[in-house]
This record gives sequence, C-alpha cells and structure tokens, in this order.
Amino acid sequence: MARTFSRVPQAWNSEEQQLIRAKIVRGSEWLSRYSNPDVQNQMIVSMNALYWVARLTGDTAHKAAFQKRRAEVLASQSTEGWFPEYGGADIGYSFKQLDFLCSYLAEEADPEAQTAAEKLTEFIVHFLHPDGTAGGSYGSRCTEHVFPFGIEWMSRKGSKAAISAVNWYRYHRSQQTAMGPEMVDDKYLIYFYFFSFVQAELLPSLDAAVVSPPAVIGKKGLLTWPLAGLARWTDEHNALWISRQRNGVFRWFRHGKNQCGDSGYEIELLDGSVAATQTEDASAEINFTESSNGLEIQIKGHAGAVDLSLPLVRWMVPFKWVCRTLLQVDVLAVFYSRWLKKTKIADSKMLPIGFKRHMKLSGKTLTVQDHISSQKGGFKKVLPLDGFTTVHSPSSRYFHNQYMTPSRKPIPKLDGSSEFHLQWEVVSES
Repeated sequence: MARTFSRVPQAWNSEEQQLIRAKIVRGSEWLSRYSNPDVQNQMIVSMNALYWVARLTGDTAHKAAFQKRRAEVLASQSTEGWFPEYGGADIGYSFKQLDFLCSYLAEEADPEAQTAAEKLTEFIVHFLHPDGTAGGSYGSRCTEHVFPFGIEWMSRKGSKAAISAVNWYRYHRSQQTAMGPEMVDDKYLIYFYFFSFVQAELLPSLDAAVVSPPAVIGKKGLLTWPLAGLARWTDEHNALWISRQRNGVFRWFRHGKNQCGDSGYEIELLDGSVAATQTEDASAEINFTESSNGLEIQIKGHAGAVDLSLPLVRWMVPFKWVCRTLLQVDVLAVFYSRWLKKTKIADSKMLPIGFKRHMKLSGKTLTVQDHISSQKGGFKKVLPLDGFTTVHSPSSRYFHNQYMTPSRKPIPKLDGSSEFHLQWEVVSES
C-alpha cells in the first residue's frame, strides 16, 4: 500500500490521502513491533513494507524500524546461502524470498542485500531439475514454487547463476514444463504469482538466445549442504536430490527424465497413533559412498508423529467466533499465531520408531532397502507415500504428468509385528 500510494498519491483527494497515510503508519507500527524469524519470506516482505513507509514519511522512527528489520533479515541468512523457512531450506520459498529481495534492490542500492541475493541465487540453481521443476518434497516446506522476477532481475545485474536459471526457466516455459500462469490455481495466482509474472515482464528485454540447458547447473559429483540437510549427486546420466532431515526423501532423474521420487511411509500402530518417516528429524544421519559403480547412501533416523486432529476443521464455527472476538486483540492474536505455528507446523514430535534406508544407484538401476522398527508397539498399517507429503497445502505443489508414476513398493501383509523390511528397485528404460 505504501509503495502504491507513493507512486500515485494524486489518485486520491486530500481527505483520502490523510486517511491512507494514517492506515499505513498504523500498519508499519504493528510490523515494527512483531517479527516471525522462522518464516523469512514474511520477514523480507515486511522489510520492504517498512522501507516504503520510511521513504513515504521520512520519519526517523520509521527509518530505524526498517534498518532493524533489514539487519534481522540479513543476519538470518545461512552460510550456505538460504534463508530459513520453518527451520530449514525450502526451494519454492527461496524463489519467493529472492523476488522480495530484488523488489527492494530495484529501488535501493544496497551492496549487502545485493550480496545476499547473489548467495541465495547461487543456492537455488543447484535445485533446478532437468524436467522444468524445482524443489519439492525434500525441502522444509515441500514446495515447488518457481517465481521468475528474482532470477530475471539478477540476470540483468550480471549474476552468472541467475543467467543460467533464466535460460533454464525460459527453455522449459517454451516446452510448457516450467511454472506459468496456466499452471497456478486462482488463489495462488492472485496474491502470490501475479506480481512476479508482471514484474518480470516489465524488465528490459534480455538479449540472450535460449538454449537447451544442461541436465543440472553446477559441477557434477556429490554436493552437500549440511546445514540444510540436503545433497545432490550427478554423473553424466543421473541426477539425484535427497534430504537427510526428511530421512531419505529423494527424487531421481536419468537422462533428464523423472524416474521416481519417494517420501517414505505413513505408519499406523496398533495403539492408533500415526507417524511418518518424512517428518523433519534434525538428528538423522546420512553417509555417502561414491565408487566407479555409482553411489550408495545410508540414512538413519526416526519417524515423527502425524497430527490428524484437524481442530480448525472440526471446530470451524467456534474458531471463527474466536477470530472475530478475542483475536482482534493484537497481543492475543500474535500469541495464538505463534503457538499454532509452533505446535502444528514447526515442532516435530519424534517417536521411538527407527527408520533405516540403504540406497544404491548403479547404472540405470536404483535399489532401496527400508527397515522400520517400533518400540511403541506393533504395526497396524504401513503405507507407501511415494511422492506425497504430509506438510503444507496442496496448492504449493502442482500437477506434473511425469510425476504420476505407479508405486514401486510391494507392501507385505502385516501381522502386528514391530519390525518391517522392504526392498524395492526401479530400473530406468534409458
């Protein structure tokens, strides 16, 4: 609002201008009092809002609020280049963070923020898949967002990583395999994607021929981001992305084509409790062994509880009443929001259910051995999740025909035992 009002204040009469300025100032004062460091895309866009308010009013207090938020944002960036989203790195939201940073940089020369944007771009490009998708279920929020403005703007500034990303994006848009307006649902298009598409189109044209991009951007072999719990392994034929913190959630491509992705298992015990092996496990361990025959990976971690209580669905009417009454008080609303995010999103309640995964990728064959052991009672059900995820909303993941592959896991009949073993493999046709 502050940005739009600064651009065209003459669109309103003097009485309306006074009212709008008052609303903007009130909103900025609220933003300056509260922060949400676990969700950095919100922190960066709040930094942008405070910047525009300070620019509009020239007030010293507003300038100080902006500088404080800017310092918080820059300090939160990992040495690996990513900004945290609920405790980890998420590729889809990294694109959104870059969009917001570049919206600010388009207005203000800020060398420190420019460096941060470059580091974030360099991180993102390592997770661009050869089929036009990016990120997904191995990230902290499991999103597959791809926003064009940030990489387009950075490419105009000479960023080599951004130039590679723009070529990747434009090539796959020409093949109708990368994210475009026609692939986004109405909700996300209006408030999430619209401005990125428009801002990208308004940039000066980039005179560069679009060529078929390499299967992956960056050097081949094993690359790891220990703080993010992510890794990528590539050779001349294969590309595999895997998450340590999600206990071996992975996606495998061969000759540029999706072969399979896996998100582990959902487990129901005889006592009725439900768990998933993909729940973020900060203590999970991963080991890689490279050889002339390919790659071996060993994962060891624990399954985490899945909350199926759905209180906001079951208690919709009382919840709406609380929102319209008690949560109109700022302090209560902020407390409730933080409690809800912490207990329902951020916190991972690990259960005494061990999970081990041994993977071997050799040539065109991927072999996986999974072992689940429970110290909490026997198994009632063990369901393969394949490419599905238990976190975030479905609107952040999009229909990709190449991902609709049949389950490769033949689940044996369970007899209430507390041990589960399964070996399965995928053989590429190419």
